[in-house]
Amino acid sequence: MNKNMKSRREFLSLSGTVALAGAAGSLLLGQAGSAFAAKKTTPLPIAAKAGGKNVRTVRGLMAPEFLGITDMHEHVLRDHVVSEAEAHKMFDAETLKEMAMFSDPEEVPKSYFPEKGNPITLQNRHYLTHFYSNGKDQFLLDKDLMMGELRDFAALGGQSILDCSPTYERGSPKVIRQMSEETGVNVIMSTGINSHVLLPNKYKHMSVSQLAEFFEKEIHVGIDDTGICCGNIKLLAESEQFGVKATEDMPLLHGLEAAAGISRNSGVPVTVHAYLLGTEVLKSFLNMANSFGMPKGRMILAHFSTALMPMDYKTLLQDPKAFMPDLDIGYWAMDQGFILSFDLFGAGSSWVDTHEGLVPAYDPISLAAIYQYVKKGYGDRIVLGTDLWMRNSTRKYGGGGISKLLNYVVPLLTENGLNQREIDQILVQTPARMLAF
Repeated sequence: MNKNMKSRREFLSLSGTVALAGAAGSLLLGQAGSAFAAKKTTPLPIAAKAGGKNVRTVRGLMAPEFLGITDMHEHVLRDHVVSEAEAHKMFDAETLKEMAMFSDPEEVPKSYFPEKGNPITLQNRHYLTHFYSNGKDQFLLDKDLMMGELRDFAALGGQSILDCSPTYERGSPKVIRQMSEETGVNVIMSTGINSHVLLPNKYKHMSVSQLAEFFEKEIHVGIDDTGICCGNIKLLAESEQFGVKATEDMPLLHGLEAAAGISRNSGVPVTVHAYLLGTEVLKSFLNMANSFGMPKGRMILAHFSTALMPMDYKTLLQDPKAFMPDLDIGYWAMDQGFILSFDLFGAGSSWVDTHEGLVPAYDPISLAAIYQYVKKGYGDRIVLGTDLWMRNSTRKYGGGGISKLLNYVVPLLTENGLNQREIDQILVQTPARMLAF
């Protein structure tokens, strides 16, 4: 190994985990839990001095210099899954039809271990990876499960997480605050809306001004009556194959216009789920964001690996050369003032959309793009996450978990040439800049 490259052990040591080595000399996450045997007391966050910028965490205002290593795209808690009866009250017929398509088990072959109820087991995990909607409670991320994820993240030196769950997908703010208190991990929650495909009627027909009022209230007053304020606006610009073009999704565009106005006035960051939009739609959508007055450097484009190359097996099989990453779209977006988020790490081994024939090639594409962009001087426009959003992505159920960011992704980057200054820019400095307003 090049002596200038840091080993995994050296990186983990720098991340504050050297004490976990213990007598066995191991830094494996499976042995990290003992570090949390004694419940720690987490002090309240320290706010910036008068006139300074703050990050809105679930435990209060925090000066950005205290954020530390920050994961910029997760789903910390989903403690309630909408029942069929609730869905019929919340959604219109179009949305119910789309939701049924996502969870329809009709085409699942019996050879994929379709056990009754489809619980997550080693025997059927492969089945659930290819037909992810059919697992029992697959989308339920309860407190006990996610406390393990947060503790693992903290054991590797992780200090803060941006929760990108909007509207009805969010977990209880009060429970998330408890989780933050018990683990010491700072959590920043999001306001915002889904794309029309999964958007409750309550938000689907709001005007720009109504959405702006809703976002503002959750940012400056709090979610419902909890007093817990949001520190990010999350919007979903979904692939056309899941409904409608992002540039024609009126609820989304109303949300985008509302978010642009609020960000322009207060500086709040805006994160957009930009999944498989395609180059032309993505460019048009970002041009629309600019036309709405989105301030430069305040909008994060999540899942950006899906913009760099085709993501379907049909293209791979028929035109393998098409799978060379096209980095130009990323340079264009960053030059326009947008921030790129690479955040699907581990997703390819946890779920594959069989109906759409998607290729789970996120990890290698993301790693290559991050390296190239950083070495070209764009490290201040990149953030990272894992986007854990299903149970079989968690470590308990065989996935890489949130900790994959620090025990796999970052060590790979350092072993292959990124230095500590460049890593700190991505994990510490850029998140602090983005989340403070």
